[in-house]
Amino acid sequence: MRLLFVIDSLGSGGAQRQMTTLATGLKARGHRVEFFIYHPQYDHFRSELDQAEIPVHAIEKQRRFEISIPLALRTQIQSQSYDAVLAYLRTPNVYASLAKLLGSRTPLIVSERSADLADRPVTWRVWARRQLHRIADHVVVNSHHQRQRMERDLPWIKPKISTIVNGIDLDTFAPSSTQKADNILLAVGRVSAEKNPVALAQALVQLKEANAPLPTIRWAGRIPDKASNSPFATINAILEAHELTDHWEWLGVRKDVPSLLATASALIHPSLREGFPNVICEAMATETPVLASNIGDHAWLLSENRGLVFDPKSPTAIADTLQTFFTLSQTEKASMGANARSFAAQQLSTDQLVSSYETLFAEVRSPHGR
Repeated sequence: MRLLFVIDSLGSGGAQRQMTTLATGLKARGHRVEFFIYHPQYDHFRSELDQAEIPVHAIEKQRRFEISIPLALRTQIQSQSYDAVLAYLRTPNVYASLAKLLGSRTPLIVSERSADLADRPVTWRVWARRQLHRIADHVVVNSHHQRQRMERDLPWIKPKISTIVNGIDLDTFAPSSTQKADNILLAVGRVSAEKNPVALAQALVQLKEANAPLPTIRWAGRIPDKASNSPFATINAILEAHELTDHWEWLGVRKDVPSLLATASALIHPSLREGFPNVICEAMATETPVLASNIGDHAWLLSENRGLVFDPKSPTAIADTLQTFFTLSQTEKASMGANARSFAAQQLSTDQLVSSYETLFAEVRSPHGR
C-alpha cells in the first residue's frame, strides 16, 4: 500500500515517536510511506525517516491557522494514488479532514493521542473539532479510556472508532544488566503544568518534613523558552526554599532514555493528562518499576503488580506512594519489573502496532490506490 502520514512536525513528542515507529515498521514490510508536515524546523525524528528512505513533504506554517495547509495537503493527496491518509494530533486531524472536505477522495484515518480530563466538560471547541471526525473514514485512539469516553459523548462514532495502543521496540527497550540505583527516580516529559512536576516537588518536601528517605528526581524533557513563567521556575523556588536542590536534576531533552531507565530505581510519571504514554511502556519493557498517576489507562497497564498508581492532584498521595515503593525489597521490585516486561512483550510490541494499522489500512484502502 501507498500511505501518507500527516502530523505537525518531527519534533521530540510521543505522537511523533509513534508515527515514526509505525512508518518505519510499515516500510520494512514493503509498504510505501510518505509524510506531510508543516513545522519542518522541529526535526528530532527526521534522521530516522531519512535512514529508512521515507519521503517528507513539508510546508512552513506562519500563522495559527492557515487555509493554505489543507489546500496544499489536498493537492499532495490528489497528485498521488495513496491508498489511505493517516493524521495524528488535533490540528493535523483538522487539516486532513478539511483537505478531504475540499475534494480528496482518499480514505482518511484520524487519531486522537490524548485523553479528556475526567473532571472537565467537553468544550465547544473540542465538540466542533470532533464533528469533523464525521468526515473521516475511521478514528483511532491510543487508550481504551478515551475510546469509552468518546463513545459515550458521541454515540454516532461507535461504528468507526477503535483503540490501537502504542508500540515499543522491545530490542531497544530491553532489560539491562546495569545495576539500578537505590534512590533515583526518572521522570520523562516536557516541563509543563500538564506533566505535574510541581506536585512531585511538593511531595519531595513532604518526605523531607516527615524525615523519610529522600530520592533524587532526574527530569528529562524540554524546558520551555520562557522558563521564568513556567513550572520550571516554581519548582526551583520550592527546592531552594526547602534545601532540596541536591535532590532534583534537570536533564533537558535526551535521546538516551534506555540508558537512563537502566540505572533508575523507578519511573515516576505524575502527569495530569495522558493518552497512552510512551515512556510508561518503555519503562515496563526495560523491567523498570513504574509509579504513575491514576488516570487514563494507567491502572490497567500497572495492575497485577506491574507498578503503583496515585492521585496526581495530591502531593501527599504521591509522597505516600514513594514511601511505599522504597520500603519494597529488591526481590519485590524485581518481580514488579519482570511482570511489566512480560506484559509489554505480549501487548505493547512494535509488531502488534504495525499489524493493527496494516489491517485497518487494508479495510479502508482506496480502490484507486496502487
